[in-house]
Formats: sequence, structure tokens, C-alpha cells
Amino acid sequence: MPAEPLFAASEVRQFTITDSGVTFAVTLWLNPQGLSELEQEQISKEYGDRQRIYKDETGKPILKTCLGLSESEVLQHVKDGDYTAVGIVKNTSMTEGTYDEGSGSLQYYDWCESSTPQLWVNDLCRITNAKHERSPVHILLKVFEALAREKHIMFLYLSVDNEATVDHNPAKLIAHYNEIPYNFTEEQICPSANSTIMYKEVPSKAGGARRTKKRRRRVRGTPKTRVRNKLHS
Repeated sequence: MPAEPLFAASEVRQFTITDSGVTFAVTLWLNPQGLSELEQEQISKEYGDRQRIYKDETGKPILKTCLGLSESEVLQHVKDGDYTAVGIVKNTSMTEGTYDEGSGSLQYYDWCESSTPQLWVNDLCRITNAKHERSPVHILLKVFEALAREKHIMFLYLSVDNEATVDHNPAKLIAHYNEIPYNFTEEQICPSANSTIMYKEVPSKAGGARRTKKRRRRVRGTPKTRVRNKLHS
């Protein structure tokens, strides 16, 4: 489903954030539908087919793609205008041979059918072979909060699929997002038959992490056409 217009221009933002002595490299693609084909393909390669280590019923580790998103699916979502923004955060303080990364997207759309679009966090995923105590997903959510503040949006929403699978425990995930530092609360007003809807108030100002901007590339964006086809979160 194409997102409603939020950012006037398409651009790539790259910067670093230092949090508790740990440095994270952040890449944001805003209004990616309006970016060049080369940059759209870069998004699909970075954001699609991200392999995460899960454990099966026996406890054996297995590799699976984050949320089943392939490169081709990501590229199609980009071209269809489903993404308001795509973000990837990488912990650059890891030792050689280890990695810890978080990824996710934003979609500005009225899934609650309230006549005003909401800003939804979708496809959150963490891939790591040496989990650090400072989560890159938490940093990414802070970055998304900053984007919301930039556009004077007061709340972030997310949806947790209620169907449990070998690599998805909805009860555990809901409890996780309820906790500090995420602070999401279950939403009772926004209707959903198959998902638990959660939201959080965006803090009025950022705190804790220090940001260093690296570069920004801008491309004038174009309005999107609304089509009924839900983007899975």
C-alpha cells in the first residue's frame, strides 16, 4: 500500500550516533520511491535477504531471512511507494569478525481508518553473531522518533502478528516492546483482527545519544497514488 506523502524530497542521510561509548553508523533512505534506480537497488541489497540466526524446536540454530523479505520484494515495495523511510543501523564498535545490526522501515498511512495517517514502524529486525548490550534496534527507533519530531508527529505505531511460529513469539515480543527503553503500549482503538497494535508517544526532545552528520543527498520527490494492498509488518 503506497504511503501518504510525508517528506517533500527523496534523500539519503548517513551519520553516526554515539551512545554510552558505543558508535553506530546510521543510513536512512527517505521517500525512497523518488531515489535513483542505483540507490533503490542498494536499498534492496542492504534491506532484503537479511539472514538472522533462529533456533528451531530442538534448539538447533538455523538461518532464516528477516520477516521473509527478499531483495526483489523490497525493491518492489520501494518502487510501489510503500516505504516512507527505510533505516539500517550498524554497531561499528564490534570486534573483527562480529556484527550487530538493526533494520526497519516507516510507513505513513491511515491503517486505523481515523481520517488522519499514522506513522508505522515496520519490519524491525536484528541480525547479529555477538549481541551487544546496546541494541541497534533501540537506536533505530530513536532515529525514527527524531524523524517523527521533525514532522511534528506525536506517536509511533507498530503491529505484532498474533500468529506464533518457530521464529516469532508474539507474547514475548509484545512484552519486550512494553519494557524500557521501548515503552510501547497496546492500542485498543485501532482495529485489527490478526495483530496486536501498539503505540508510543514520541518524546518532545531527544536525549542520551550524540549524533554526527556525515552527508545528505536530496532528490525532489513526487506525489504517490493510493492503492489498496497492505504492507506486512
